[in-house]
Amino acid sequence: MKPGFERRRPIPEIEISRETTYVTGPLREDGYVDYVAAMNRFYSQGVTPENNAVVPLWRAVGPKCLDTSIRKRYFELLGIAELPERGDYLLPLSECESLRNAYDLPNDATDLDQRWRQANERFTRIGQRPWSRRELPDVAALLDGNAKPLQTLIDGLGRPRFYSPSVCASADPFDMPFSTSTIESAREALLQLRARAMLRLWEDDLDGAWQDIMAGYRLARLCAQGPFNVDRLVSFTLEGIAARGAVAMSMTEGISAARARKCQMDMHGLPAMPPLRRSVNVGERFWQLNFLLKAAVCGKRWESEFGGEDETLREALDEADPQRKKRAETWNRLVEEEVDWSEAFRQYNAWHDRRAAAFDHATWSECIEELTALDEEGRAHAEESLDLAAPDEPSPAPEMSPEDRARCLVGILVGAVGVLGTCLLTSEQKRQVYCDMMNVAIALAGYRSDHGTYPNCLEQLRFQYIADVPLDAFSNDDLHYEREGDGYLLYSVGPNGVNDGGRNFYEEFENCSELESATEEERARDDIAIRTPTTRDGAK
Repeated sequence: MKPGFERRRPIPEIEISRETTYVTGPLREDGYVDYVAAMNRFYSQGVTPENNAVVPLWRAVGPKCLDTSIRKRYFELLGIAELPERGDYLLPLSECESLRNAYDLPNDATDLDQRWRQANERFTRIGQRPWSRRELPDVAALLDGNAKPLQTLIDGLGRPRFYSPSVCASADPFDMPFSTSTIESAREALLQLRARAMLRLWEDDLDGAWQDIMAGYRLARLCAQGPFNVDRLVSFTLEGIAARGAVAMSMTEGISAARARKCQMDMHGLPAMPPLRRSVNVGERFWQLNFLLKAAVCGKRWESEFGGEDETLREALDEADPQRKKRAETWNRLVEEEVDWSEAFRQYNAWHDRRAAAFDHATWSECIEELTALDEEGRAHAEESLDLAAPDEPSPAPEMSPEDRARCLVGILVGAVGVLGTCLLTSEQKRQVYCDMMNVAIALAGYRSDHGTYPNCLEQLRFQYIADVPLDAFSNDDLHYEREGDGYLLYSVGPNGVNDGGRNFYEEFENCSELESATEEERARDDIAIRTPTTRDGAK
């Protein structure tokens, strides 16, 4: 084992049951639950090499970003032969000189904000508006050369499952790795699909452009099947990348009413997002139970999971959260003492059951209300635990029973990890609202094709161009729509429920100096907007 993960003595007794360890197998050689194997077993149910879209993804991008030490085991779990190092694989966008700043920012640019703006401008050019071969010939040549692996991926994205096995590359037998290599590969492929879609729009290949955009959407939706909340959050980001291409498509001349209706049908036919409860109830639960098991067996130290060995990072985290250092010190002391670990597992599962059930409410607002209450309860539990286990000086640390130490450890844990639920739910709601708005944008394109202009109000779209105009899920009221010259502004009020006129803080402020000087009112702006028109810059 790694230094810092040595097994404690005596070996703790942990009851294996549904109430404590949640699953009763598979078991490791030492008799404890193997949560990595349990997670792989759960998420691979019903998966075959023929129905798993991860297989064509790897066949398209190649195995380079997979650690060589895990490849053999990874592909065994995937059910296919190990892929060769060399092959007809997707070359990354970083091969293009005109985009290199986006991957390797130039050393001669002393202003970091300026360097990031340069990188973002290049990606905006190829991903959010039509562009020509004359503008970026090296990017066009790379996309032409990647036609075969991109088609391999597109052909495989009709598969319904997306299972990427978790295989640990570290010497720590309790490590539970995230599927970062799969996510990175998916992002690279999606960026290329969107870039090619925008090139095809310039060349008036609307069918080819829409095929690439829909492939990007399908890839984003499939990525949401990953086991962890971070997989779901990444899938939201990936869908946002695809959506920017769809917005550009909806503003392109030549989108007839018939084509708009087909686009809407394709959008409705996308794979459904798995229920949010799935990753919360299983993947995140297994991750936290595995963390508790590490603490029980190895005396798992808090810093090694939250801040690592990076002193600068730990100092930054401590400054952002004054209680963090005290939590870490108290945790590290308690796990070295006698703890009723079965009680710790039992209490953690009881709390996690409540957290997972909070996602079952019928409306977004009810879910948020329940999760917020649980977060507040978790923080209060953490404070009570710290007051009990580590009272402020000069009071000495009290004598505690193994059951008391179990309750305090669980209190510290739930107080630190509970807040992600509201973030996850809000992100999902934002994704759904933007998807609804995208369908309206496509309907607006069809209306413009028939009438030569956009409608004065969204009601003019009803029945002929869209079955029903969706409401803004954040306000349960109409979406906001305004004509702006020859274009329009369509927006939702966003999570804060306040009409900010279509403005969003993170879109208005592009560099660090502006972010730091923004007022509280500006920071609160969170409207979700689609705005026209976009223009073709450059020469055809």
